[in-house]
Amino acid sequence: MREMKKGVILIIALSVLTALVVIGGGYFSYVISEKKEVDRTLARRKAFYLAEAGLDIALTRMRSGSMNNFSGNLGEGSYTVNIQNLGSLIYQVSATGEVSDSAGNLLSRQTLSIYAKDAPFNVYSYFTNSEYYTLTFCFWGWCWVIQQPVWFIGGDTLHGPVFTNSEFHISGNPAFYGPVGSHGDTITYMHGPPQDNPYFDPNYSPNPNLGQPIINAPSSFDDDSSLQALKTQGEYFYGDTTIVFKSDGTMDVTNAARGWINHNMPVPSGEGIFVDSGNLYIKGVLDGEITLGAEDQSGNKGNIVITDNLRLKSRYDEEETLREGFSIPSDSDDYLGLIAEKNVIVSKNAPYDVEIDASIMALGGSFIVESWYDPNYNKGTLTVLGGIVQLERGPVGTFSQGGKVSGYSKNYIYDERLSHQILPYFPTTKTFEVISWRKE
Repeated sequence: MREMKKGVILIIALSVLTALVVIGGGYFSYVISEKKEVDRTLARRKAFYLAEAGLDIALTRMRSGSMNNFSGNLGEGSYTVNIQNLGSLIYQVSATGEVSDSAGNLLSRQTLSIYAKDAPFNVYSYFTNSEYYTLTFCFWGWCWVIQQPVWFIGGDTLHGPVFTNSEFHISGNPAFYGPVGSHGDTITYMHGPPQDNPYFDPNYSPNPNLGQPIINAPSSFDDDSSLQALKTQGEYFYGDTTIVFKSDGTMDVTNAARGWINHNMPVPSGEGIFVDSGNLYIKGVLDGEITLGAEDQSGNKGNIVITDNLRLKSRYDEEETLREGFSIPSDSDDYLGLIAEKNVIVSKNAPYDVEIDASIMALGGSFIVESWYDPNYNKGTLTVLGGIVQLERGPVGTFSQGGKVSGYSKNYIYDERLSHQILPYFPTTKTFEVISWRKE
């Protein structure tokens, strides 16, 4: 009987031991399985973060002008980035992050894609690199350089997107009907409220949006591939050139180097015209789409001078009467771009009220009125239907406590069509706004 009890106890012990072994083995397998899953999850996360890092590096490189594919190592893994131009300034950027073990076996691969959109500078109603104008005074061989702030004043009206890499100066009650942004984190007021009481459109928030990143604009034709293309692909003229646009889709061109005086020719619509080593003088009514450029690397020219009203044909209705409200039909295909190496100048002989329908760029200078400081040229309103981009803000008049003393009051109206139109040969902002993303 005692021997039987010992046998039963032994059997029970063996059963318990077997059960413990089975349970322990199962638990050990479970631990190993969980560790492998943790390792896989960790590898997936690392690969995901590597892909994210690749996208961040890609955007930084693109904003610096590099559009090449690239790869790199980071931490315990690597990333590979592919940049594809989809057209219309939209780019697909795909980044793949990979994590491998010490033996080189792939543990995880993750791919992320973003869609980023660039924007041409013609999307701005108003853009400056500096809100100061440089004045140089010389007397008896001595010269002084003064940086003079230029002010928005009461009576000034701006529509559309406005931005400066500087800070704004405001006197009175100018009105801004659109988003306003600046790199500077303050606005300088001449007097302060209530005398200075600008209007900022409340439909945009925050408005004004201060302290934004700098947007670099090219300061010469050699700074941008699109501008270089205008030099080499546009209709070429050497020396001072005068163009008078006709509403029938032609233009009269005067150019001494070609021996032309009011030579009539079709507007090369959809293309460009480039003037080398001279000024370009323009006026008239344009039927078509074209960008004009002027450069003079070795001299003091390279300006575009507007001598009279410069309008698009679509500003007129079928009865050739100006449309009310400075409007252009949304389906119009008339566009004008003006790009000067130095200044875009409104002639002092321009009309009392003058209208310019164009997107304007003064790469190395300003949009400015000739004799802006002279009370003998105290004129009416300068209307720009389009946009103005300038390195340094140029004055268009002067004012005092009693109001305008010389030059023009400003009426800058945004051509809404420019928000989705890329003008021929216009440079882009290289801001690359991310519009969507996805995980492959």
